[in-house]
Amino acid sequence: MRKINLLDYEIQTPAGVKNYQVKDSIVLLLFNADLKLDAVQLLKTNELALKISSAESELLLEESEYSILANAINRFKGYTQNEVELVKRILNAEQVEVQEVK
Repeated sequence: MRKINLLDYEIQTPAGVKNYQVKDSIVLLLFNADLKLDAVQLLKTNELALKISSAESELLLEESEYSILANAINRFKGYTQNEVELVKRILNAEQVEVQEVK
């Protein structure tokens, strides 16, 4: 599983310091039109987006979910310096071992 930090972070803009909305940004990236999602991909992506939107400060993703997220991040074109932290958090997400509780 991968652990994703979903806490907002501060960015510098011409108007001053602002919070970068991490969860909202990830959800927008998941539905980027350049991904050309088919119907099945759209439904899987929507499940992931709902999971991200309802999470608190961090989220554990199964490898299949992480793959969807990493694919969206890697395929998007047009990042700015404001997204460096977001991309690092996702592409360098900590891999954690989880044991099933019986």
